[in-house]
Amino acid sequence: MATARMFGARSLLAATLLLAAGTACGSPAAEDPSAPPAPERPEVAAARAFAEWDAARAEAWAADDPHALAALYRGAAARGDLEALARWHARGLRVTGLRTQVLALEVLDSNAGRYRLRLRARIADTARVVGLSVDGGGGGDDEGGGDAGTPLPHDTARTRVVVLARVDGAWRVERISEPPDPSR
Repeated sequence: MATARMFGARSLLAATLLLAAGTACGSPAAEDPSAPPAPERPEVAAARAFAEWDAARAEAWAADDPHALAALYRGAAARGDLEALARWHARGLRVTGLRTQVLALEVLDSNAGRYRLRLRARIADTARVVGLSVDGGGGGDDEGGGDAGTPLPHDTARTRVVVLARVDGAWRVERISEPPDPSR
């Protein structure tokens, strides 16, 4: 019986020492708040960059502001969005809550401040159409307590290749294209 107690005491001492040694030899990053963070996966950083750009795009659409919308693009990449904004405006309407629902994101290429992405996405169900006010400023919307608008028709998912570049501290879309069809 004394042997069993002695073995139990030694086991307890060994477990305590192992626990203390494990805590003292833990991960330096977990222990030291000044240690650099682990590198971020490119997909995570690219998704964050696209979400930042998409939020700014939604604001430009909600404000019916072609200048703000054009500033989110470089060169001819803005053409499709600007033409669509002009069509809604010509009908006396604007689109609020225009967000992109990303279904899949693949980083095809990345380097400092630039991502080439393959996105499978659609317009999120948050998009609404509201009327413009007589002065051309905003009409009623859900934020101002006025007309909540009409939902946009359901969008189908599409795959596109998008090139995002960091320019003057903000993300800009340089190019949007349809990827080649692998079945051809």
